[in-house]
This record gives sequence, structure tokens and C-alpha cells, in this order.
Amino acid sequence: TGYDLTEFFNQYLRTIMIPTLEYKIDGKNLKYRWTNTVDGFDMPIQIKIGDHESWIYPKAEWQTLETPSSKMPVLIDKDFYIKIKKL
Repeated sequence: TGYDLTEFFNQYLRTIMIPTLEYKIDGKNLKYRWTNTVDGFDMPIQIKIGDHESWIYPKAEWQTLETPSSKMPVLIDKDFYIKIKKL
């Protein structure tokens, strides 16, 4: 694949921790991060904001994505084996 999947396999094969995607809406900004993960875990996630689908690349530190409006719903693709926590 050309990607280093070491942390992905360490997360899902060598721990019992389920990655948690924490997110919050701050005005027009979507802020998100991974918690409950091994060091270096960086799996991308597909989301939908309003009618627009895109990929986000969470890390352990907060990341920010500007959205068109603070009133648009944010939907996380449920095909990923993760927990989702809206703050």
C-alpha cells in the first residue's frame, strides 16, 4: 500500500482499546482528535457535513476543519470500528 500500518495493527491486534474519535463544534470549526489509542495511531475517517463528504485525518492532538455553517449536521461513517464521542 505504500503506508506504514504498524500503529494500525498495534491498535487493533495488540490491544483491547477501541479508538475514540472525540469531536466538537466551535462556531464554524469542527475540532477532532483520537483518544484511547496507541502512540502514533493516525487512521483517517470519512465524514459528511451537510451534503459534503470528505476525509479527516485525526491525530492525538486537536485538529480543526472549517465548515460552511455551524448548523450543518456532522455524520461519521459507521463502517469504522471506533467509538464516537461528541463533546
